[in-house]
Amino acid sequence: MQRTFRKILREVGAVLDAIPAAQTAAFVTAIRGSRAIFVSGRGRSGLMAAAFAQRLMQMGLKAYFETDVTCPRIGKGDLLVLCSGTGETLTLLPVARSTRRERAKVCVITGDSGSPLARMADLLLHLPLERVPKSTQPARSLFEQALLLYLDGVVLALAQALNIDHAKVLERHTNLQ
Repeated sequence: MQRTFRKILREVGAVLDAIPAAQTAAFVTAIRGSRAIFVSGRGRSGLMAAAFAQRLMQMGLKAYFETDVTCPRIGKGDLLVLCSGTGETLTLLPVARSTRRERAKVCVITGDSGSPLARMADLLLHLPLERVPKSTQPARSLFEQALLLYLDGVVLALAQALNIDHAKVLERHTNLQ
């Protein structure tokens, strides 16, 4: 089992190591410059996206998960972050179109930089899955794992840029358990 874990870590590491620092810096800048951040994805990618939205909220930012019933309207000055491994998630295409109609910015995080969603992006964040041509993992697991770790890294970069102490994040963590 340990060998399997090491193989997964090597695969995810290869993807994360190939992400240009400028790409992440542009993402952090876009988040910092946004009035509110809306995050979305479907399936397991959606779960990773929801975890990101939760962390943004816990950092004190106005952040929402797009399918939540408490999600407000998006508008000019806002940022939508769409997470899709293939960049072809059919239910995300109309979300991107609506966002553009409202003059908000669209950020797409995907493994396919030539996909329909990628072409709609104001800011494209490509997770270079091609660095692992033959992943041993099922379905889109490599994208989902790399996405979660990438977004957690972005949270750390944001915390540093905004001078947010981890204790402040814990203060906004739910206490309804």
